[in-house]
Amino acid sequence: VWPTSAGKTVLFSNLPYALDMKPGEQMLVLVHRDELVAQGYQKLSKYNPSLKVDVEKAQYRAAEDADIVVASVQTIGRSKQRDDKSWEWCDRIAKFDRDRFKYIVVDEAHHCLGDSYRSVLRYFKCYKPEPEFDDPRKLFLGVTATPERSDSIGLEILFDRIAHSKELREMIEEGWICDVRAFAVQTYTDISDVKTSKGDFAIGELEKSVNTERRNKLIVEKYQELGEGQRAVAFTVDVQHSVDLAKAFNDAGIRAYALSGKTPEMERKKVLQLFRDGYYRVMASCGVLLEGWDDPGVVVGLMARPTKSGLLYRQAVGRVLRPYPAPEEIAALKAIGKEPAWIKKYAIVLDFCDLAGRHRLSTVPTLLGLKADF
Repeated sequence: VWPTSAGKTVLFSNLPYALDMKPGEQMLVLVHRDELVAQGYQKLSKYNPSLKVDVEKAQYRAAEDADIVVASVQTIGRSKQRDDKSWEWCDRIAKFDRDRFKYIVVDEAHHCLGDSYRSVLRYFKCYKPEPEFDDPRKLFLGVTATPERSDSIGLEILFDRIAHSKELREMIEEGWICDVRAFAVQTYTDISDVKTSKGDFAIGELEKSVNTERRNKLIVEKYQELGEGQRAVAFTVDVQHSVDLAKAFNDAGIRAYALSGKTPEMERKKVLQLFRDGYYRVMASCGVLLEGWDDPGVVVGLMARPTKSGLLYRQAVGRVLRPYPAPEEIAALKAIGKEPAWIKKYAIVLDFCDLAGRHRLSTVPTLLGLKADF
């Protein structure tokens, strides 16, 4: 359990060396988003140059003898139980020799109680609830920033223990995560009567309350005042809020783009590259950038969506806490007498604080273990 941006992908990318994987042994890394597939493949290839790393997802098919397979759960997690209680596996998973896969890793492990995950875990025999599908000789590792789930079901159903845990403040103090400059911005928008659904604000009602021209203009103005001209990501309530907020930025002469799950994959990759290159200064998104998105050069987080969910808030803020360059890269440069061209000294987080009334919101202070009104 490490905070978002602490380097969980780098951690499991070093497992083959740390565990002394033998020839013939295989490792599966199970993910649920396209961005996580690409990120996992890149890091695993970088840290394991002598091993064959392949992808099993959609049109990509991994070799059966690949040392490490990065797989999409949507691709290999389809199965069904027959009337006689036996299981019928899909072709995309059945081609793998389950006995050779000694190491199973699940990224964003708080998702792994879903049916498709359970199917994969049964096949590779690391499904703790059913002894016939649980081989104790295998290592099953989950990595996550948010072990608690919104449905309150505990991950101890699948895992024996938390092997290692670090709090956000520890990681900041040790230099693995950026320090935070946080600002509370009073909007005077009243959300006290917005109803709650599944532990957080009802999306439709919340969007009507906060997606206003006045509030969106305030977000732009505060970015101009406090954002130091750095690249920013704005987390919004829904797609329409992203569109309207991006328009407010563009109207102010700041290039912004509203990114959503509806954005075609190729266009999304192109837009995010333009963002990395500095063409766009702001990305506005309600959900697609919450998990699996890795851009350590982003400095500013605009929390345009009020939330009661600590899980959602941690995922959002964590997107801007990744250090740049990475600590190990800085050390490597200094070892050869070089200095990085630019160092991200801190992240900037702007909390747009509405009149919440009875609601208890997640904010930077609650993230760091302080009182909400700090």
